[in-house]
Amino acid sequence: MKASRIRVATHILPFITLIGALLLSTGCVKESVDGTTFRYTFESWVSLGALAGGIVAIPLGLVLRNKIARLGWALIIGGPVLLILLVPGLFRDEVVVTLEGFQLRTGIWFCPTNHDVSFADVSGITIDQYATRGRRGRRGNNMDLLIRNSTGGTERVPVGDLMKRGGLAKILEVAKSRSIPIEKQDRR
Repeated sequence: MKASRIRVATHILPFITLIGALLLSTGCVKESVDGTTFRYTFESWVSLGALAGGIVAIPLGLVLRNKIARLGWALIIGGPVLLILLVPGLFRDEVVVTLEGFQLRTGIWFCPTNHDVSFADVSGITIDQYATRGRRGRRGNNMDLLIRNSTGGTERVPVGDLMKRGGLAKILEVAKSRSIPIEKQDRR
């Protein structure tokens, strides 16, 4: 019985790997255009894949908890956390860019981060790239848009995956067409 399960697993693994590679090659951000409104969201397979991963993690953790206790319990706890906190947000994250401004909605579904920027109030944009240090010295590179408004205030808009792969280029294109000065600041 054990040998047949291993044989089935070795036949299915290349198929799953091929499907995963095909999905990744299609891109993970969807752009929809309605006149002069550009909407960027995650592709449905990203959200559905995270949903499936959260669901599969629970029974997989139950199976593994007696053999590899730490991994088993991590899956048992991590699966529901993924399902409750992350997955609903993936369905709702979006960037909307128009000729008048842009809106960004991202983050955890019950406490999202919203940014609503009108280009008429913007006096300049700085693309701020900076390095961060994570646990155990891991380096990361982050990016924010510093939006200077006409009253002298500044709003920091985070540039996450959805912005990098979707809305950022369109935001900068529209800002440039409206003669808004764009600067780059590299602090890496």
